[in-house]
Amino acid sequence: MNNKTFNQINVLDGGIRISNTDRKLKGVLRFNNNNNHIEAYTGIKDINGNDWINMTSSIASNNKEGLIKVGENLFMNNNGTLNSISVGSSKFYQHIVTVSKYKSQISDRFDSKLPDGTFVNGGSGDFTSIKEAIEFIKKLDCDKYPRDQDNRWLILVSPGLYQESNLEILPFISIQGYGRDITILEPLETLENLETFINLTTDTSISDLTIKNNESKYKIILNIDVNKNLYTVKTDSLFSCNINLFNINFVMDINNEFSVFKIISGNLRIDSINLIIKNSGEIDLFDECIFVFFIKPGCIVDINHSIFNFNTLNNNFVFSKSYSSHIDFRNSIIRNNVDDFFIQNEEKDNLISYFFESFNSDIFLKNSELVNKSLNGVLFKLEDATSDKINILEENKMDKILFKKKNYYFKSKRKIF
Repeated sequence: MNNKTFNQINVLDGGIRISNTDRKLKGVLRFNNNNNHIEAYTGIKDINGNDWINMTSSIASNNKEGLIKVGENLFMNNNGTLNSISVGSSKFYQHIVTVSKYKSQISDRFDSKLPDGTFVNGGSGDFTSIKEAIEFIKKLDCDKYPRDQDNRWLILVSPGLYQESNLEILPFISIQGYGRDITILEPLETLENLETFINLTTDTSISDLTIKNNESKYKIILNIDVNKNLYTVKTDSLFSCNINLFNINFVMDINNEFSVFKIISGNLRIDSINLIIKNSGEIDLFDECIFVFFIKPGCIVDINHSIFNFNTLNNNFVFSKSYSSHIDFRNSIIRNNVDDFFIQNEEKDNLISYFFESFNSDIFLKNSELVNKSLNGVLFKLEDATSDKINILEENKMDKILFKKKNYYFKSKRKIF
């Protein structure tokens, strides 16, 4: 072998040149002449679905867009969305099922196999959608892996945007994000005449995430019914009839008539939520109504440390419409920020804007602020089954009146309790 040939194959001194190729054999490297990337073929697609995995760094720099790594398990893409790289090994045997944005391509000592045969790559979540995780728990052998008052399950959702459809949260299952600013849940569909986005039953909870309705046409965002899906657990299970919502952002766009919370049965406990309803002004619902809470008889709703902001424009709006139920509203704020001059339509005089519209319900307020700036803003419309007439209360009489056996309209733009 002459010196010239030796220098050509000497990796240390002469270097090695990789040409472009389309040979899809495991372990093959190539230099892609189209994008100037060194790529590898492993037989497994990357997180973007490409057969050839880019080996060239895509980390952002001062003059190049790319991924921004945050800590060990998160990255931010070009449009600013924070996603998870990994959530560690499966926590199934701790009654925790994990959901991550992507499946990891890493195979290492953390690989695991779930009871139904699902193989989880080390570093990824068990599933890539909440619905998949719920269906997995639902199909588990209830004798080997019980789900009851003493054996509750948690679905832990990593940072990212998750598009779901018609979620059924089953008894004794809780959904928890990594934080309401980084775990975001929104509907998949944008079709007309959709009924319910999320169904919640007894002994369920949602926490630490953001829920959006986006451009969907769902009529109900969260439906609460403690008699729903009880068949999915053993018949001797004990139920609390409680549903908990904690540390959640709700961002609602007005696309059609809808209710954010429809409570058919049970006890709904809310703490530390921030709800925004906004209208760009392009949609007018003069013959329909937006409800935040629509509460059926016998239900209890406990709201604490929460803020509700609305910009309803040309829409009928009721914060809480209740029938023979109990509402406990503490340490919270309701604001309808629409000023009169925003409403410019001849039908504006027929619009309604009630904060509490009640028939035979008990309403308790403490340490709270109500501000209704809409044209026909009314804080309270309280009716009783024995009523024979309607009274309108002045603000200076508010503290002297016991609401009982009468119809009362309390007309005031602002009141602090």
